[in-house]
Amino acid sequence: MENQANQDQNQSPKIKLYTVHSTNVKAIGWYYCTTSKKGVMIVEFIKGAKYMYFEVLQEKFQEALKSTSIGKWVQDNLIRNKEVTCQKLGQPILDL
Repeated sequence: MENQANQDQNQSPKIKLYTVHSTNVKAIGWYYCTTSKKGVMIVEFIKGAKYMYFEVLQEKFQEALKSTSIGKWVQDNLIRNKEVTCQKLGQPILDL
């Protein structure tokens, strides 16, 4: 069982990113991290940066997909949300 947990931590999850129509956001994705037991949303911005946002419910991801302005939704619900933790991809992973 311990080997499985170590294996899960060392493998990056396969996340489907959905291309969105936005002037700031290129694509978004969501997955449930079995190690941390938290929902994680991935946001890829037009300029190339990718961020993981932790403790995002799947319902919020679905809401983002339906939003008329994904850039505003990301700003209001992720970037300005003090309850959501952010980690830029390509940097060491935060200890959750």
